Amino acid sequence: VGYDMLKDYTYFGLQNDRVASGNNYLVKNNQVNVRQHSGAISLLTLQLQQDFKFGIINWQNLITYQKSSNDAVLPVPTLNAYSNLFIRFKIARVLNCDLGIDVRYFTKYYAPEYIPGIGSFGIQETQDSRTKIGNYPILNAYANFKLQHTRFFIMMSHVNSGDGGDYFFTPHYPLNQRILRFGISWDFFN
Repeated sequence: VGYDMLKDYTYFGLQNDRVASGNNYLVKNNQVNVRQHSGAISLLTLQLQQDFKFGIINWQNLITYQKSSNDAVLPVPTLNAYSNLFIRFKIARVLNCDLGIDVRYFTKYYAPEYIPGIGSFGIQETQDSRTKIGNYPILNAYANFKLQHTRFFIMMSHVNSGDGGDYFFTPHYPLNQRILRFGISWDFFN
């Protein structure tokens, strides 16, 4: 449980006009201003973490509830969830193996928008062009193998890409589509 009281909160405010052009939008009058909220903003955070183990089956869970007293200045998703389900076993008593899938999810909210010109995020202030993101699970599948000081991994990120969902990390910046990653990590000490 966490409760924060932020006073004189400073942030970037983003104002823009979006004009429809076919299926796309044209952004004009893009303005970024430094803002300071004159009052206090409270942020309540409740977090629950529970891990389960049933033989070789492991299930890790983390759920976070957040509530801002002023969503227009400090927007946060109401609910964040992370779950990781995997099996852990050994091959020939020396090769440690983890095979699993994890999922991340957060509820829809008016997320801060990335502003490339300043390399920072700004609060969406123009009411008629605000964009909500979220309400979309992101699934990753993976396999990890560890032999003494060497770790091998293979991972398929965003397995559910292409299912027609709106998968954005921040407004107007989509998440990467399905990607296969693999690699090796070697510790150079005993």
